[in-house]
Amino acid sequence: MKNTGEHYNSDTYLSYFKDKLSSANYCNCSEKIQKSFKYDQFHIGGAIATQKLLSLMGGGRGGRVLDVGSGFGGVARYLAHNGGFEVLGLDLSASYVAVAKNIDEWLGFARQVGCECCDICDPKLAVRGFDWVVWSHLGMNVQNKDIALINCFNALNEHGKIIIYDVLLSGGARLDGLSYPLPWASVPHESHLGDLKSYKFSLLGSGFNVVHTEKYDDILPKIIENEVPLDVPPFAGADFRECLVNLRQLLAQGVVAPWFIIAEKM
Repeated sequence: MKNTGEHYNSDTYLSYFKDKLSSANYCNCSEKIQKSFKYDQFHIGGAIATQKLLSLMGGGRGGRVLDVGSGFGGVARYLAHNGGFEVLGLDLSASYVAVAKNIDEWLGFARQVGCECCDICDPKLAVRGFDWVVWSHLGMNVQNKDIALINCFNALNEHGKIIIYDVLLSGGARLDGLSYPLPWASVPHESHLGDLKSYKFSLLGSGFNVVHTEKYDDILPKIIENEVPLDVPPFAGADFRECLVNLRQLLAQGVVAPWFIIAEKM
C-alpha cells in the first residue's frame, strides 16, 4: 500500500516551475510572482479558487495563517502576497516541503512563508497562535479527520477560524464506485472523501461552530466544458493526466463537488 507521502512525490516539478517562469520577461518581481500562481495552485479552479478563498477570509492584509496540507506552497505564497498574511505550511510529503522551501527562497518569500514536514494527525503536534487555518483539498487524504480538526482547533487563537476548500462526496455516492486513479489516490482504499454532513459533524465534535457553507458551482462549467490538456504539469506521478480526466468525469456526473466551509472556534 502506498502512503500519502509516497503518492505525492515529484522529482520534476521544480524544474518545470522554474522553466515556466524563466521563459518570459517581467517588469518587476511582483509581476513574476503573480505569474507563478498559474503553475502552483493545485486544486479545483486554481488561482481563481484561491482568490475566492481569500475573499471569504475577508481579503486579508495581516494575521497568521496555518496552511495544512500545503504541498508546493502555492496557496501559502498566494495568501502572503495578496493577503499580507504570515503563513506556516505543514505537509506530510518531504519532497513537497523541499520544493516549497526552494520556491519560497527563489521568489523572496522566505521571511513571510515557512514550511515544515509533519502530520496534521500527530497527537503531539504543537503549533499555536494562528488566526486562520486553511485546509485546501486535504480531507481526501485524511482518514481520521477528527484528530486533524482537533489539532487545527488547538492551533487557533481565541475566535480563530478554519476555512476548508475541499472535494466532497454528493449524497449517496460510494468511494468504491469512483473511477481511479484520482489526483489524491490510486485505488479506493487510499481515498478518504467525506460529505458535507460528515464534515459538519467532525467540526462540531472538534469544538467548531460552522458559520458558512458554499458549494462552489461557479467554477465547474469551465472545468467540465474543456478537455484536460495533454501537457499537464508533473504532480502525483506519470498518470496525473489520467487522474484529472477521471476527476473531470466525476465532477460532470455530480458525484463529487468542491465546497467551501468556514467554522469558528466556540
